[in-house]
Amino acid sequence: MTMQSKMVTQQNSLAVNPLVELNNTDKKERRDHTRTCVTAILCQLIVIFAVYTVVVASACAGEKAELALAPVFSDCMVLQRGTLAPIWGRTTPGASVVVCIAEKEANTTADANGDWLIRLDTRPLAARSGYELKVISGNNSIALQDVAVGDVWVASGQSNMYFPLDNSRPGVPFPNPTLQADNFKQEITAANAPDIRWFDVKPVQPETPQLNLPGAQGCWQTVSPQTAAGMTAVGYYFARDLQQSLKVPIGILHSTYPGSKVQSWTRRAVWEADPILSQRVKGALEETGMQTAFRMWNGMIAPLIPYAITGVIWYQGETDADRDVPEGYAHRFQSMIRDWRAQWGQGDFPFLWVQLPGSGQPSQQLMPDGNLNWPVLRAEQAAALQLPRTGMAVTFDQGDPSNGHPPHKREIGRRLAQIALVKVYNQPGAGSGPVFAEQKREGNKLRLRFTDVGSGLVAADRVAGCRFVGTWGKGVLASLAAAKLVDVPDRVLTFGEVRGLLDKMQLPKPPPAGIDPIQVKALRKTLETDPVFADPKLPPIRKPAPGTPLALEGFAICGADGKWEWADAEIDGDCVVVSNPNINEPVAASYAWDNMPRGNLINRDGLWAVPFRTDRKK
Repeated sequence: MTMQSKMVTQQNSLAVNPLVELNNTDKKERRDHTRTCVTAILCQLIVIFAVYTVVVASACAGEKAELALAPVFSDCMVLQRGTLAPIWGRTTPGASVVVCIAEKEANTTADANGDWLIRLDTRPLAARSGYELKVISGNNSIALQDVAVGDVWVASGQSNMYFPLDNSRPGVPFPNPTLQADNFKQEITAANAPDIRWFDVKPVQPETPQLNLPGAQGCWQTVSPQTAAGMTAVGYYFARDLQQSLKVPIGILHSTYPGSKVQSWTRRAVWEADPILSQRVKGALEETGMQTAFRMWNGMIAPLIPYAITGVIWYQGETDADRDVPEGYAHRFQSMIRDWRAQWGQGDFPFLWVQLPGSGQPSQQLMPDGNLNWPVLRAEQAAALQLPRTGMAVTFDQGDPSNGHPPHKREIGRRLAQIALVKVYNQPGAGSGPVFAEQKREGNKLRLRFTDVGSGLVAADRVAGCRFVGTWGKGVLASLAAAKLVDVPDRVLTFGEVRGLLDKMQLPKPPPAGIDPIQVKALRKTLETDPVFADPKLPPIRKPAPGTPLALEGFAICGADGKWEWADAEIDGDCVVVSNPNINEPVAASYAWDNMPRGNLINRDGLWAVPFRTDRKK
């Protein structure tokens, strides 16, 4: 084949048949179209799968929650001993939950919302600290360290219960470095008590009841010189005396709000269902400055329920005396107590409170006309004692004429602790100051009979300082007596008596075994700087002649004309006999009835008599 023939053959082989070319083009376009369709379908499938994945993931996230405990549970918490202690939280709906402590365990299953609650039996557990509590659900677990088993008390009310050991520290709502708890620096330095723990509930005002503590909450803390400054002073002294006496861990659930009324701590439904209180609901909500009505309950008590507790200590009423009608407080207060007990579901747990201290300046005249709100509210607080398992610490002698926040929180905490030890823990002694029971006329005199006289009635020397040394002071004295450094009488001692004992003692260096020099120094400082009614603005106290008994103060009587006169008063067994030479036919008597009362009737167990008027309807 010639070269020209090869070239023609090659050109022919390269030439494209128009029909073949058309077919090839159509096939290519179909392949491209198919490829495009497949790509589009794949993209749609990818999108659908991605959406499906997100939806499923979201659904799963809603069903699978992280294991969590309610905010009130943390390291260093105190579980109530001797009971079935509720522990609660959240996890995956339907998941099993196990709570373990000291090889004891309890289990349950979370409900459809993921909520769960277990009642842990603490009855077999020794009252001590150092436990580990574990919560397990699926692959998740929580371990709480240094958990204690002991007694838990709720400390609630307004600013006088809130009042911390150091009232000038950052974060205090109304810091006042000139208004401090007595001897706070020494107390904080000596506050090394790892078996006293507390939890601060943050002040909030939600409109509706909350299941859990809202917002950022703190955690349980142990008492030490580094932490004690922020603890409620009354709660601290109360817990210290209990712990020293009972030798078990004491936990304080501290929930207070300065300036709050009793209705702020009560469920709204309680007021609405009460024939008397229901008439005041609208007014309470509309009253200026009362936007907090019922809200302390909503955010600061309801979320604590059903945490197992021993009882409640309460210090409140100043705002009800100053900004409300004090008459009827007993009914409002009792309604709150009954409902707290009902909501907690622990029966009639102990409820102890502080009766209002003295306030302002003493009246210029005896029984002045007009409304004395504070003695009326004190009487209403006393009337609330009709409820079972209640107790009241009388504190009018602890008042500060220049401030409604008396600094003597130690003595108030001591009195509450003494009442608790007697009434709750069945220790010997008096669980109340003398209480007026009945009046009987004897010629130109009135015989007033008292209950709760304890070891006997006695007149206290307010000027000399008839403060009684509490459990902490007794513990320091006991250590000194064991080392044969002091001879301590077997009875309740006043501050003055203890001051005399320590003045005669020389602490050797180094101190004997069992003696803590810091505690001894703190006790000395307490006794040296204790300002018991040294304020010159208070009414004068009649001093007895040498060799005669101390006179009773604060009693008054009146005749049928309603004119009141100071009364001469004498103790006669469980009675006080009162008279005045200007009144021949007395009809009524009173004791310590003033905003800033005078009065010095106590029992030998160290508790002050409850103020009263015999002509006041209960």
